[in-house]
Amino acid sequence: MTTPPEPAAPSGEPERIASIAELRAEQQRQAGVLDEIKALLAGRGDPPGQPVTRGDPPPADVPDIGEQMRAAIRAVNAERDAKTTPPPPEKPPREVGGIRGKARLQRGLFGAP
Repeated sequence: MTTPPEPAAPSGEPERIASIAELRAEQQRQAGVLDEIKALLAGRGDPPGQPVTRGDPPPADVPDIGEQMRAAIRAVNAERDAKTTPPPPEKPPREVGGIRGKARLQRGLFGAP
């Protein structure tokens, strides 16, 4: 009697590991892949054999966008302050008409004395 051949694993399932040596080799391979992923996330390197896809860092003498915005706001505020004239000093309210105005009002309402 012949034994039937082992069925091939379906394409959706991973291969089975038959021995401890294969298991350890697979664990080491996965550990290496994880180390590469950690290094990429930490920014310490690129995967071996692949081109660098990150852009060059900005020059050190160029301020960041936040500092550029602050400088622009300062310039606009300084320009606005230079254009505006200070308001005139406050004056106390004057009395309506004074004594002459009061007398004129009384003459108009009650007639000449």
